[in-house]
Amino acid sequence: MASLTDTELLTNLHATSFIPASLYGKPGVDELAGQSARLLNGMPVDNELFDKQLAFNLLPISHELDDVALGEKSQINQIRKVLNNYDLPISIESVVVPVFYGLAQAINVSSSLPIELDMARFGEYGVEVQEGNLPTPVTEVSAESESQLTIKLANLRHSYGNYEQIQFWSVADNVRYLGALMLIETLEILINDYL
Repeated sequence: MASLTDTELLTNLHATSFIPASLYGKPGVDELAGQSARLLNGMPVDNELFDKQLAFNLLPISHELDDVALGEKSQINQIRKVLNNYDLPISIESVVVPVFYGLAQAINVSSSLPIELDMARFGEYGVEVQEGNLPTPVTEVSAESESQLTIKLANLRHSYGNYEQIQFWSVADNVRYLGALMLIETLEILINDYL
């Protein structure tokens, strides 16, 4: 099993981010609330902020978007900078989902050597690993207290039969914790202490 401290042993990273309406601020929350209310009352929706209906829908974010927080290129550059590995193949998908608050991500990381998982140490870094009870933006993020900001991980595992690859699900409060920061901090912990 590998004890990675050199980020050059990473061979690939893929992240799918599920973006809540609140990442667009109050206008995003208001538009989702208004669209939901209108649809539940049998009325057509108005699209002002989003180019398509968000309520009861999923909106993929264009990879060409230049927005600092949501842009694929910006997120990839941030991750590569933190990892100090500018050649690492990274793929990111971002989807705006019809939830008000809470960011969720599905992450897949590969290395050139098998990865040993030691989940007990995550608590030292403000990361809570949950087994059996999968965190969601609604059930977990809303329960967080102001004094304890945590990333919640679940389904942390080797990819089926591939010990060089791990995957996991993560959830955090996006109002206090942006997606790229969440991903970067999680990867730093994994790389520095587990891989």
